[in-house]
Amino acid sequence: MPKKKSSTAKISPARVLIIEDDEPTRDALVVKLAHMNIAAGTAKDGEEAIRKIHEQQWDVVIVDILLPKQNGLTVLEEIRREPQCADATIFVFTNLCGAEHKGHALELGAHEFFEKTKISLNDIAQKIAQALENKK
Repeated sequence: MPKKKSSTAKISPARVLIIEDDEPTRDALVVKLAHMNIAAGTAKDGEEAIRKIHEQQWDVVIVDILLPKQNGLTVLEEIRREPQCADATIFVFTNLCGAEHKGHALELGAHEFFEKTKISLNDIAQKIAQALENKK
């Protein structure tokens, strides 16, 4: 008799890091990704993010610019200096708006820049899933 398939979907081994100091936003994005079978690590400030960047490889990183301890642009620079994260897709997800912030983030190696008030968490989750799919 064939084995019965499990009804629980396997969580993707993809390495997604969400760097966000706003706990409700961070937790909501983790839950949305989990519903898409994508596991995510988190960091609540720039120092924790930099430590995690050096601890393992990440496929996709979502970073806020306004973070405690180290700002997101400093974290972005560190991601690009870390050889094991050289191929990571980086999305900036912030309340800051303006061409100067966007331009600076893109110069530092971000792939896309999103203003929190202009994009939903569902859309960010879809962007993450798409970036992971493109890495396969």
